[in-house]
Amino acid sequence: MIIYQSRRFHRKKGWNKYFGMPILCDLGEARIGDVHIGVIQPDLYRAPEVVLGVEWTSKVDIWNVGVLIWDLFEDDHLFDGRGPDGKHSDAQLLAEMMSILGPPSTNFLNKSSRSGEFWNDRGQYIGQGRMPDYALDDIEVYLEGENKEMFMQFMRKILQWDPEERQSAQELLMDPWLMTPC
Repeated sequence: MIIYQSRRFHRKKGWNKYFGMPILCDLGEARIGDVHIGVIQPDLYRAPEVVLGVEWTSKVDIWNVGVLIWDLFEDDHLFDGRGPDGKHSDAQLLAEMMSILGPPSTNFLNKSSRSGEFWNDRGQYIGQGRMPDYALDDIEVYLEGENKEMFMQFMRKILQWDPEERQSAQELLMDPWLMTPC
C-alpha cells in the first residue's frame, strides 16, 4: 500500500484484524467557520484542546493526521486512553499525552476550564490516569539513524499540546521527512 510517493508503509501480517480496511469517512463531523468548542473526533484521535474543552480550529485535523500516520507507520495506536475499567478516560488519555509529549505549558492550561481536574496550580499532573513510563522516541520501533530522526522531528511538529504551535498542512508538506526519498 503506497501512502505517499516516497514512503511505503509495511504492516505486520494480520494488521487487518486490529485496524480494519482503510476507508474514507463521511463529513458528519465537519464544521463551518474558524473557531469551535465541543467534543469531536474519536477518543484515540482526540486533540488535547478538544479533551480540555478549549476552543478548537482546523489544527485538530493536523493532530488527527499525526496520530493516524503513527498508527499506520508503527502498526499500533499511539494512545490507548482506557482507564482500569476498560472504558475511555480523559485522565488516562492526558496522562499518556504527557508521557509522550511532556507537560503542557501553563499558558495552554490557562485556556481550559477543565485543567483543574487534571493539573494543580503549579502545572503538576493530579489526574486519575496512570502515567506510562516511556517517551515518543522509545516507542518508535521501525526506523534507525537519520530516517528515524527525521520522522520523529516530523511527528513533533504535529504532536503539540498547543494548536498554535502545530505546523500547518502546507508547512508539513515541505517537511524533510516527506521530501527525502527513502
